[in-house]
Amino acid sequence: MRTRTTILRGWPLLLVVAGGVASEARGKKAAGPRLSSQDLLTWPRASSTEFGCFLERVFRARDRRFNCSLKGYVNRGDPCRNTAAYYEGPAFPRGKAHEVHPLATEIRLAWEHGSLQAVSVTLSKRLSEEEVRRAFGLPRKQPLPAHVSGVHIQACSRRATCLMIEGFDHLGAGDVECRERAKGR
Repeated sequence: MRTRTTILRGWPLLLVVAGGVASEARGKKAAGPRLSSQDLLTWPRASSTEFGCFLERVFRARDRRFNCSLKGYVNRGDPCRNTAAYYEGPAFPRGKAHEVHPLATEIRLAWEHGSLQAVSVTLSKRLSEEEVRRAFGLPRKQPLPAHVSGVHIQACSRRATCLMIEGFDHLGAGDVECRERAKGR
């Protein structure tokens, strides 16, 4: 899996070529991991449309916009001027986290430019890093799958552990120097 950086309207946009992001190219799905409700490592970099349909099919939770009926969606967001669209994507349905894993109490999804940037899971109790890795089938050492840039496990409260799986580094307004771009135009 390779990541390329290209310039589009003056700001960097991560484009994933072959793998990680499931997208449609000439009517065919790009090669990449198939989304699995039991394997969170398959989720990062999924497209918002693919993931919305996955939520509808697997968890019986239909997002108003991002669902199996959505066709031809193109994310037109921009981290400087159109941030609402830039960060849009389906939310993980409330009350369904336990269907992914019995220890999961909440799952949050972070979207950027139509791709799943990160998955955050809150667990019902404090666990060691090793216990979390074992429970979720996470590799103990590198290499991670090519579409996963990092796995982070930490105590997020006195009674809970949090797991975050990143598909790519966050790229927001502070990273693309929006003010300088606006002045230069």
